[in-house]
Amino acid sequence: MNAVCVLKSPKALRRHAHPFGPKRLFLPLLVAALAILLSACKQSTTSVDECLAGFMVDINNADRSALYKNLDSASSLYGQVKADPSYWNTYFPVSGISYALSGTNADGNFVDAVITSTNDASFAGGLPIVFEMSTDSDKNAVIYSITFKNIPIFN
Repeated sequence: MNAVCVLKSPKALRRHAHPFGPKRLFLPLLVAALAILLSACKQSTTSVDECLAGFMVDINNADRSALYKNLDSASSLYGQVKADPSYWNTYFPVSGISYALSGTNADGNFVDAVITSTNDASFAGGLPIVFEMSTDSDKNAVIYSITFKNIPIFN
């Protein structure tokens, strides 16, 4: 028996192309890759540590107008502290004083710490501060409440 090899024209090959050929998969694969990249960008959120670091940067700043960005908008005092950044001056005086957190200990939604200060004798040895954390709609960590020296100062 003689084997006969029949060569088909390129047009005939295109007509009978496999339904999952490279040309048909390119666009769906491109769309899937773009969706993965875009969703990866949205997953960049603020951690608890980053939120507390942002709070400390803002509390150490003479202009505390951005401090509210670290806070949960669902907290009852949010509107007041956003409108009046000097609210914090009662607890954390501004003039030439810097503050630092140490001994942070996270337990669920609560972070216990010690806040220390330079140039303020009332902070000698550090004072207890507790942050209750929550997340905003974008899954960023935000401060829901603050208890300072066992007194709620923000909730």
